[in-house]
Amino acid sequence: MGLLLPNTPHFIVAYNATCLLGGTVVAVNPLMPVPKIKRELKETGCRILIILDRLLEKLPEEAPETMIVAEAAHYAPAHLRLLSALKYGDTRRPAGSLKLEDLITGPRLNEAAETAPKEALAVIMYTSGTTGDPKGVMLTHYALVANAL
Repeated sequence: MGLLLPNTPHFIVAYNATCLLGGTVVAVNPLMPVPKIKRELKETGCRILIILDRLLEKLPEEAPETMIVAEAAHYAPAHLRLLSALKYGDTRRPAGSLKLEDLITGPRLNEAAETAPKEALAVIMYTSGTTGDPKGVMLTHYALVANAL
């Protein structure tokens, strides 16, 4: 699951939910130009993308098959949500896309997905070196826990 989100609560919710469901997170830097975003999504075979409504202009033409749009103002205080609505109006979501806020208020998951922690990918993180394009580094659930410990 691609996450085209800045450092907002949406990212934390989507990242943890993806790991809990046994998916693989591909965190895409929203500051990158569209061609680089397209390359990372294509290389990882990303089929689902969660994108902030304010970043829809960064959406590549060949977008993943499932789109989930997060509202930037969702976690803001009420007065800032009102100001955001006045400034930006109704955000135009791509046809057929889902709304993140509708998904997070749905039924709770009773248990996490069964995964093999040493083999199951949790994250593909792109890192750049001194030569060539950034490369996707594959991290397992086990590696993330070992790193945290």
